[in-house]
Amino acid sequence: MPTQDRVEHVPTQKELADAEKHSWVRLPRYDHLPAGRLRICVSGGRAHRGGEWVDTAARPLEDQLPEIVLEPYEPTY
Repeated sequence: MPTQDRVEHVPTQKELADAEKHSWVRLPRYDHLPAGRLRICVSGGRAHRGGEWVDTAARPLEDQLPEIVLEPYEPTY
């Protein structure tokens, strides 16, 4: 699953004109842009805890693969 970065929305001239013209037009507060990072989420199963791993500069996803693969086999207490 790709991750996204949230950035402040900068309205275009057309969006501003439409909002001025129509009372029902709402401008978004944020835009969500592809971040170029991946996230792996594991959930479900009776005895499974689930987990989430995110690709970061400090800890690339490929370095986390052993932990991800072993997650369903870890004992739950």
